[in-house]
Amino acid sequence: GRRMSGSARVTGGEFYDGTRLVLAAGPQVRVTENLSLGFDYNFNAVDLPGGEFTTHVVNSEVNVSFTDRWLTTALVQYNSVADQISLFARLNYIYRTGDDLFVVYKQARALGGPFAQMDDRSLSTKLTYSFEF
Repeated sequence: GRRMSGSARVTGGEFYDGTRLVLAAGPQVRVTENLSLGFDYNFNAVDLPGGEFTTHVVNSEVNVSFTDRWLTTALVQYNSVADQISLFARLNYIYRTGDDLFVVYKQARALGGPFAQMDDRSLSTKLTYSFEF
């Protein structure tokens, strides 16, 4: 219900044979009744016997509710370890309470390394249907 919200988290502890520190933060803004925006940043510092490394994951999300039955979500993510940017888009149609049709599009692009500029794309659907006895 709030127009603006957010979260922040700091965790740490054992991670396999080493340790891990996680810092995460993200604001969310409800622009209108039907439109919300979100942003998340996650930082991981991992120290293992074989070495140490850090990761950065950035997410940006848009949620649009056209009606109570037609909902969409779009997420753009950057992952520093994979040096990859990804797009996820989901359309959800609720044709009956408890029953949905989902259409999901995913595209990922490597920004560096031997697979730079190569795309991985998929389109999938899922239908749920409840049987009543």
